[in-house]
Amino acid sequence: MAIVLLIVAVGLSVLAKFVADGKEFSRLDWGRVVGLILALGFAAGVIAKYGPDDSRTGLYVGLVIGAIAVVAGSATGGKLAPLGFGVSAAAAAHLLDSSQIPSLQTALLVGAALASLAMGQPGGYLASIVLATGVAADFLGAIHSPEPAAALLGTILGLAALVGAILGAVLLNKANAIKPFLTATVIAIGAYLGTRSLDEPKLAIAVLIASISALVIHFVVPDEESDPTRLALAGIITISVATVTFGMAKATGMALSLSAMVAILAASGNRTGLLAVGPLVGIIFYRFLKEVDSDISRSLDIGQHYALLGVLLGSIIPLLPQDWTDSKPLKSGLRAFLWALLIIATPAFIAVMLGEKGSIGFVGGIGLSGLCQALRREKNLVPLAVAPGLAATTTVCLDWFQDWGDLTRDEKVKFFLYAGSAAVVAALILALLSKAPKAEEAK
Repeated sequence: MAIVLLIVAVGLSVLAKFVADGKEFSRLDWGRVVGLILALGFAAGVIAKYGPDDSRTGLYVGLVIGAIAVVAGSATGGKLAPLGFGVSAAAAAHLLDSSQIPSLQTALLVGAALASLAMGQPGGYLASIVLATGVAADFLGAIHSPEPAAALLGTILGLAALVGAILGAVLLNKANAIKPFLTATVIAIGAYLGTRSLDEPKLAIAVLIASISALVIHFVVPDEESDPTRLALAGIITISVATVTFGMAKATGMALSLSAMVAILAASGNRTGLLAVGPLVGIIFYRFLKEVDSDISRSLDIGQHYALLGVLLGSIIPLLPQDWTDSKPLKSGLRAFLWALLIIATPAFIAVMLGEKGSIGFVGGIGLSGLCQALRREKNLVPLAVAPGLAATTTVCLDWFQDWGDLTRDEKVKFFLYAGSAAVVAALILALLSKAPKAEEAK
């Protein structure tokens, strides 16, 4: 089944490129590509050093597939082809042995985040977001039910969105206001067909509720919207959907809702709407972490300062990489590599210094970065593109480096001095290599 979905998704992605996104391809900066290769090499080295022996294959493959999907989305551009490549990567996670799939899915998120930072293209960001939400729904669906179809629900919803969007581009031409309704309708049909073998109609109803809510958000918060009141309303709608669908089908209901909402807004080209549903990303990946290690998640006490500090860091850190611009290929490659190092190192630093509570707060806070981005009147999708990768990296750091959490106070101070000094050096280098967009426009 997975191979069929993968073939169909790739084929529709290529079709979408020429039917809806135009025939122009984005020119890739080879300095960035080199930076991405170095970053993937560094991540593979971490896996070789600390990763469990029985899951390394899935981790290596996931890194590569996640990066390829984002590079493909960056090169093709538009809104539908990147959506398709994100769905393709989610489907590809099911090609390995079932024992490797959870590791592969986790590494997919990391590879996509690294590639998003390295390539710096809107199409890549979109592919990363769609990939992440599809993977989360597939992962939680597999835990929800032993039926094979449950592990593919996120992929199926993404594929349905792609089909609906292509039909809208072909049949409706310039009737842009109607296209989101067609996409939502096809997603609802896909949810019904995908959940029929599970005999759980509540899953399909949860997707229907999310689809209607996504349409409301799309029209309340159009892509050019910057009114904080409307953005706050979209956030309230998102949290309400999460509350209702969790009551209907637990974490799987929420994950499917997020996947449907992201797919509809992505297919509609509504970046502001996507950022507004960001809070649900944090909630879903908190559930992701909870399923990986339930004992760790019980340690969350939002009243403690470590958790609060983690939430604050989670809401801010994904905002930092935006607005770095191209200059020379060598510089862009080095910047890509440095951002990758920071993205991999930050969750490890938080795990050591703030412990389990700070890490859980960090994962919960990353979803707020999208809403913060929208409130800043920015439409750059990089916060949501890298947030799932940060969550996945936090998950593996808590597992692989759990012994580091027992450091004494003096050892933590020493670690902080070394890690903080390295971060300052990296930040200075990034500042020297980056050009302020306003300064460039003035020239």
